[in-house]
Amino acid sequence: LGLRVTGAGSFATALKGAGYAVSEVGNFLKDAFGMAPDALKGVLEGAGYAAGEVKDFFVSIGGAFADFFGDGGHALDPTSW
Repeated sequence: LGLRVTGAGSFATALKGAGYAVSEVGNFLKDAFGMAPDALKGVLEGAGYAAGEVKDFFVSIGGAFADFFGDGGHALDPTSW
């Protein structure tokens, strides 16, 4: 998983630098790399997307990703500190 996250992180950083929105990058990484919410959150924020953008994206796709912030992921969300 570490190598996958590292590769995904580099890819996400490049796409953010090219102007892609968090939803475009996040959906691609989620589908192509099969990333779970915690890993995807780390990769997106590591690429430079703001915590609020990531949270809004997770809520928009629903399921386990929306639940991530409702089920303890809020502790990882700086807007809840």
